[in-house]
Amino acid sequence: MPKIPSTLAVDPQQGESLGDEPQKSYWLRGSAPRKTVFENLLEKMLENDPKADRLGTFFDELEEFNNAGNLVTFDAESDTWIPWARPVIRRANGTIQSVDPSMWKKLRNFQPPLCPHSKNKFRTHAETQMVLRRYGDEQSTRGRGLM
Repeated sequence: MPKIPSTLAVDPQQGESLGDEPQKSYWLRGSAPRKTVFENLLEKMLENDPKADRLGTFFDELEEFNNAGNLVTFDAESDTWIPWARPVIRRANGTIQSVDPSMWKKLRNFQPPLCPHSKNKFRTHAETQMVLRRYGDEQSTRGRGLM
């Protein structure tokens, strides 16, 4: 391993020269530690999420739709909820049949509903997909996202 000149090798605890020892990953005393790539991406991701008050509004709107029995997805362009149609299949004889929710993910080109975090370009598509679950005595289907 090449030797670093003693003037560049600094002990982070003492702030003094380490002589002719090779420099490892020491920071200069008084300098702020650098952020990792992951920390930078996480910071950008959180900065680009909808603000808490706006998320609260979206959540309340989603609850209203869920209580009315309507499934919705978030449209990032219009910044609102839009109706989400349940997947159906067309049989060879031309009839249309609804698909059991347990089979939705197995359908080709299945697009689950999205949550408001879908506006954030630093989040993956998988992170912004809502999960549909059945709730309550009536077993009504409701969307749940990152909120």
